[in-house]
Amino acid sequence: MESTEESLRSALQEENRRFSDLHPTLKTHGLIVEKIIGRGAYSWVMKAIDKNRKKYVAVKMISKRTANENLIVKFIPRELDVIRELRHPHIIRFYDYIETTLCQLADALEYVHKRGIAHRDIKCENIVLDASDTLKLIDFGFACRVRSTGNKSGDKVPSPYFSTTFCGSLAYASPELLSLTPYEPQPCDVWATGVVLYVMLFGRPPFSNSKNVTVLLEFISKGLCIPEGNKVSADVEQLMRQIFVPVGKRLNAAQLRRCSWMQRATRKTRSTENMKNGVACNGITDRKRVKLDDANKT
Repeated sequence: MESTEESLRSALQEENRRFSDLHPTLKTHGLIVEKIIGRGAYSWVMKAIDKNRKKYVAVKMISKRTANENLIVKFIPRELDVIRELRHPHIIRFYDYIETTLCQLADALEYVHKRGIAHRDIKCENIVLDASDTLKLIDFGFACRVRSTGNKSGDKVPSPYFSTTFCGSLAYASPELLSLTPYEPQPCDVWATGVVLYVMLFGRPPFSNSKNVTVLLEFISKGLCIPEGNKVSADVEQLMRQIFVPVGKRLNAAQLRRCSWMQRATRKTRSTENMKNGVACNGITDRKRVKLDDANKT
């Protein structure tokens, strides 16, 4: 029979295996994770080297999937507010935090679509945050107008606009775009936003990294698959299953912004609006965070 120490070591080794795909993500933020040293009901603590500060640090990762809403909305902001003021040799020093959300991307997409524009190249590389943690959608080089802007309120229902130009990256391409037939550009933006969400959740595209269109279409035809050993909230899975569907059944940008998961995320984000000194990250999620270039860099 395993001893308590052996059981703990085995559990920690399993956590290291499960979160090994997170290590490259933290590495882009200057953190080299050595190992997971502990866990609680809703969080993990990892030993890491901070390359910028040239010292060992403890990285606490809180799962939004397992933490209850009261914890996210009330207690974590309070803890951060208190601990950032403390400087004492016998109290752990707080450096910074990473808080991310997809809601700002959905806001931007809804705004663009209401004005009769399609971005046509939404991907992780085209999403950045500025120094105040405000998400910015960039690179409108492939953007096109799908109708006359006319009434900028966006209340008018436009006639369908079809494009025949292939734009964007294969990994983010919708099936109608890959089929090389005339397609509506705006629903393709929603599909690509779903791919961004998936990449941030699981660290890879949802269907295939292949550059072969036939292979990609074959993967897509099999439907959405959650990687083995990973779990997401029911709201997130439902959202993805409303995005990765044929164009006629897919959510539009306004519906995406108002889905139940986005609404919950918005309520949680408001509680942290006054937090200062955030670090630049793109994000989304139950537990994954991917650093992006600072929008202020030249």
